[in-house]
Amino acid sequence: MQIALIPRKLPREAAAIHSVFGLKYRELKSVPWQIIENRSERETAEIFGGSAIVLSLPFLESFGLVPLEAMASGAVVIGFHGHGALEYATDENGFWFASDHIEETADAIARALIGIERGDPAIKRMRETGAATAAAYSKKRTRDALRDFYGEMK
Repeated sequence: MQIALIPRKLPREAAAIHSVFGLKYRELKSVPWQIIENRSERETAEIFGGSAIVLSLPFLESFGLVPLEAMASGAVVIGFHGHGALEYATDENGFWFASDHIEETADAIARALIGIERGDPAIKRMRETGAATAAAYSKKRTRDALRDFYGEMK
């Protein structure tokens, strides 16, 4: 059980969520938070794969790749949609919030951790739906979408 996050774009919000979580959920305070900074793609993937939760902290993204990578790794994604993830973010594949919902995000982390510990079927479905969401994105799909939008490029 660990929570992974890449706080680079929103470090104050990351710190606030961590603080609120620690104050409200003392019984879960021992769950480690793995901060990802200056890591390779492989290292990041390994951390995501070993994490129960990935805290999503994008800022005005055009497309949220990090949450999809987290879903593909089997983690529950909790955090901000950053607008770009609105293309795929649903209540079924993660806990999504606007970037000013600090306490709600901390509450969702606690809810997910407790659900994972208890084998909550809703959290299991969320992980499965997240993996299916991530699987729907591929290089081929991207190429096809660009071709459909721009037409055949010669």
